[in-house]
Amino acid sequence: MTNTPGFTNDELQALCQQHTTPFYVYDADTVRDNIAELQQAFPDWQLRFSAKANINRAIIKTVHDEGLGFVCGSPKEIERLRRGGVPLEDILYVAVQPSDDQIQEVISFINADKLTISIESLDTLHKLVKHGYNGSGIVRINSNYFTDEETFTPRNAKFGLSPQDAIKAFQKMNAEGIEQAGLYCHTGKMKNERRQRLFYESLEGLSDFIAATNTTINQVNVGGGLSVKFTDELEPDLDAMREHVEHIFDDHDITLTLEPGRYIVANAGVTCTEVTGTKDTPVTKVVSVDLASHHLALNHVWDEPHEITNISRDAPATEQSVSGPSCTAHSGYHCLNQSFTASQTGDFLVVEKTGAYAHYLGNNFHSQPRPKILIKENDNTYVSRREATLDEIMQCEKHKRSG
Repeated sequence: MTNTPGFTNDELQALCQQHTTPFYVYDADTVRDNIAELQQAFPDWQLRFSAKANINRAIIKTVHDEGLGFVCGSPKEIERLRRGGVPLEDILYVAVQPSDDQIQEVISFINADKLTISIESLDTLHKLVKHGYNGSGIVRINSNYFTDEETFTPRNAKFGLSPQDAIKAFQKMNAEGIEQAGLYCHTGKMKNERRQRLFYESLEGLSDFIAATNTTINQVNVGGGLSVKFTDELEPDLDAMREHVEHIFDDHDITLTLEPGRYIVANAGVTCTEVTGTKDTPVTKVVSVDLASHHLALNHVWDEPHEITNISRDAPATEQSVSGPSCTAHSGYHCLNQSFTASQTGDFLVVEKTGAYAHYLGNNFHSQPRPKILIKENDNTYVSRREATLDEIMQCEKHKRSG
């Protein structure tokens, strides 16, 4: 039985019979349920969805209809959100090392002054000033400056300013007429107790910084960081987290912002694939499937192995390694020696919790198109995005003819 709340085995079997595998399928009702859980747990906080987790148009509409704002990381991502009906005032642009061209592209948007841009470096601020930006900016401080241990990035990494440079940024913004929209401090996913402790330590340091500065801070964005359990990750206690963070900022009159991504969509999606063959070897049983590993890159990018379920048969579990048509070594596997129902050619497998990052991080390695996307909403399922054709994959190439 799958562990995905929006689907039954029989339902997924029917979809596998109806649609050519592989495919991603997302349940919009589960997305709504996850948002409702967050809204109940953080009633006085501002919630933004991290669009990089899943930018499918149907998902974006669902999230926006539930009242959330968005966080995105590039001008093109902003434009995709706008085409999906999201106004600029609902978007925070995390401008990580933007070029002059990217800054100009963002500022050229109609009503660009309604956008909020995170200030990750003084260089980014100088670019904004140079190109005449007159919207609002939220100053990001690197969380490592507030702990004695590394959080998710070294002090000299690309994310955020030192506290001293944050003060310089405030002064520059005030002088140039850029509205100050608060502070931003992100520690990454709280996947274990150590990472959770560093999250709180960083925010305690941020609270002390606010108390020591003469700048009025009305908003603090604590990032995303809510863990999703793939194997041994820590299950988040939302109520305990809210109480702890609110206690840290008790002495400040501020609005708190949370920007979850995968927490909202990960368990709302699965990926279905068919077994194309099996092979016994001295070290493992290889189960071949029609799903390429580069279409589920999260496993290899962030070492988050997805649980795999066989929905075609009820048989004893055995250790198996699942691999798709990718000519790579270790990274070519969906899992190594994972224990689940013994599989045979023609069985359908479900890869759990692939609603976040799967399609967006996927690529066309071997000229294989990313799988189609199905959306389930109100007990109806439809194709939201089809597979690209080879002509579409190649359409940006130019062939120079001889003679």
